[in-house]
Amino acid sequence: MAYFFKVLIDNSPAEIALGHLRLFYLMVISSGSLGDFSIETVRQLQEEATHPAYRHSNSHRGRHR
Repeated sequence: MAYFFKVLIDNSPAEIALGHLRLFYLMVISSGSLGDFSIETVRQLQEEATHPAYRHSNSHRGRHR
């Protein structure tokens, strides 16, 4: 994603300071990493859940009528 923004900004006529670009790339990379971290954390919590109410199987979940 950061590379896509880099190419887009490099090919635009806008003049953007190098410091601002670096902060922007840092923000994009950090938000992506934080999102990946949170998704992986939730996945691991779901795998390790032992509470029966959490493990209740719903046969209709994910089906369209």
